[in-house]
Amino acid sequence: MDKWTKLMMYMGLALLVCLVGISETMAQTDFEIRIFEVENGILPTDYAQGLITITYTPGPTGTWLSVGATDWDTIEFGIIVSNAYLPPATEAGQRISITLPFNLSTLSAPGRDPVSKKAMAPKGSRTILETYIHVLESIGFYPFDPSTWITTVDVTVDVLLANTGSGPFTGEEPPEGTPEPPAEHPADDELIGGCFYGHVSLIDLDATANPASAEYAGDLNACTPAAVSNSIQWLDKFHCDRFDLPGEMSHPYLLGKLSGYMKRPAGEGVQTDEDFIRGKLDFFEEPGMPGADVKFQSQFIGDNVRSSSGLSVARNFKTRPDKKPTWDFFAKMSDQAEDVELGGVVRNKKTGQQFGHTVMAPGYYAYQSGIKIIIIADDINQKRTNPDDLITHMPLKVKQWDNGYMVLEMNDDLDFIITSVVAESPMPLDGRTTAAWLNELLAAPEGEQKQVGQSLFNETREFIEIALHESVTDLENYRIIFYDGATGLEYLSLTLDQFTPGDTVNGVTLYYYFFTGDQLQDSFGGVAVTWSGSVIQYQMHSYGGEFTALDGDATQMPTVDIGSAAPGQVFALAGHAGRYSGFAWSTTPTATPGALNEQQNITAAVPAVPQLTRPPDDTNHLQTRVRFCWDPADLADAYSLDVATDDQFQDVVHQQAGIMGTSVLVEGFAADTTYFWRVQAANASGPGPYSDIWKFSITLDGAVGDLNDDALVNVMDLLILQHFLAGNFSPGTAPFSAPWGRADISADGCVDAADNLSLANYLVEIPH
Repeated sequence: MDKWTKLMMYMGLALLVCLVGISETMAQTDFEIRIFEVENGILPTDYAQGLITITYTPGPTGTWLSVGATDWDTIEFGIIVSNAYLPPATEAGQRISITLPFNLSTLSAPGRDPVSKKAMAPKGSRTILETYIHVLESIGFYPFDPSTWITTVDVTVDVLLANTGSGPFTGEEPPEGTPEPPAEHPADDELIGGCFYGHVSLIDLDATANPASAEYAGDLNACTPAAVSNSIQWLDKFHCDRFDLPGEMSHPYLLGKLSGYMKRPAGEGVQTDEDFIRGKLDFFEEPGMPGADVKFQSQFIGDNVRSSSGLSVARNFKTRPDKKPTWDFFAKMSDQAEDVELGGVVRNKKTGQQFGHTVMAPGYYAYQSGIKIIIIADDINQKRTNPDDLITHMPLKVKQWDNGYMVLEMNDDLDFIITSVVAESPMPLDGRTTAAWLNELLAAPEGEQKQVGQSLFNETREFIEIALHESVTDLENYRIIFYDGATGLEYLSLTLDQFTPGDTVNGVTLYYYFFTGDQLQDSFGGVAVTWSGSVIQYQMHSYGGEFTALDGDATQMPTVDIGSAAPGQVFALAGHAGRYSGFAWSTTPTATPGALNEQQNITAAVPAVPQLTRPPDDTNHLQTRVRFCWDPADLADAYSLDVATDDQFQDVVHQQAGIMGTSVLVEGFAADTTYFWRVQAANASGPGPYSDIWKFSITLDGAVGDLNDDALVNVMDLLILQHFLAGNFSPGTAPFSAPWGRADISADGCVDAADNLSLANYLVEIPH
């Protein structure tokens, strides 16, 4: 079929669709198309690299997208997108963009000027492609059924200067492998697994606006902290009930913090996987941060990685030292709704040029045919000057090399060779309502044995009891995993929704489960209590000795021995407390499944510790009024605030109890003074522990709202503030030349949308 015949066929389909109509199930709508020719000075190719970005409004069901294109200069036609899956609104949100690579040279006629010369020409003489959008209910191929046509769009090809990074890859270089190119979808291919978490804002780096400085390593080559920042924002949004960041942690704030913890040299990338992972652990140890369980597979790390303080550990899920990161580990972390970052090498297959790179991976799809797709979130060029800005979700096919590497096919010439997979998920902390705990266990019953089939059973049945606050309802996400102490391997697991609820004591329900026959290790075993793949704090137990788990959710986690019990003796917590850490293990002949243990009293829990959020610790405040804010504490009915001029609170200048919300505005602080503050939550059972003590100073320096330091507060300052909130400017650099605190219009120690509204309202009220 020649090119004119193809073109006439497409024009005919466009007319026929008016008669046939579009299926109502084709709910993806409002398509916007942008097409780029990529100029990649770091890893050039010998053909014109194309990128097409499709922005659309998702519908209730997933569909498949194919796009045809015709270059009207050459009348060359080609399919530039084939069977790209469009996730539904439940996964993608209200509006989403995906970007796909293609070979732009396929639309160029032989002997024609290079495509790049046309793409860089002044507007009016650039290449224009007519694109034909088809949305299908299942995998399909050209020629398409007329009913699949949605719209036709003329698109001018712009130039995109790719600048994802130029830092050298500092680890051992992966050897060349024999690739297994992914096959094209067969006509009957079906989606059999996967997930996509598109409800998150992605950081847009700008290496020009945010260069390296004494305080920050700069946006250039900041791909690793950027990927982690994307992941942390996603955790805060997706797991908002269990992972609540203190205050408003913007992308620029996270970039600076993470770059410091990961020891980035100025203008360079993170140097090693250990710096990457240890920096993440150090960040999560900051005061007020929620608990996080970090897991990884890295080609270059054989052991677990500890934080700088040694207080927290990232667990290595490799099954042997020489093993590369695996698809199974990546997919499992994604299925458990954990955020995932991929690190590795972007390499030109033909020239051998390469650089290190890190991206966030918010999802994947697997097909019956064996084709696998990983979706990455990547900032292509680290610029924000339209039309060059491009940060989006990019679905890439996965290849498996015979030397063990998982490889993403970025385009015909470029491969992304995966050398590390790093994931983290919320970890319920002891004392939180979500922190289940092991309360009672009978692993070695005593009684007369009887023969049932080929097995010997005891009269007294083995059982386990788990305690969890009655307000928690997602019991299916809690797993109780049993380990063989001799091997460190999992041999049995249950979910909490398989248990029977027993008594509820002061808000804590005791769930119990009876085993059929002799299923548990009698003398040397272990029990892990997990939520969504993460071991709950203090819930990796063993009896009869200690060991380290070698598989399952507790991989590479050492146990804490609760003792040994003679046959017929029950492990039972004893003491008076409202959380696991307040009890002690004992053995007793008295079993009480579903009820309080013999020497136990679960007390009504006092509230958890409030986590302070603003004003940030050890900062200067530019106003004499201050809004104090904190995160909600579990089980809190009200809060009290203390402010003093000393950290022992001997000289208290403000004390307020019965605060029903999580913020309060206090006025009348003195200039040139340092203050200390703390918050305490309370309920009917009494007050809980005090929060950490934070401090701030009052330093009056210029007019609040004067961001460009011109002694005026006007619309220019409002524009600067809006750009700062979008991540375009950094305080202390033009045009935002004033101190950061000048933008804190609402006096809460944080600069956010509330300050934008306050400044706008102030400007409206100024007499003109």
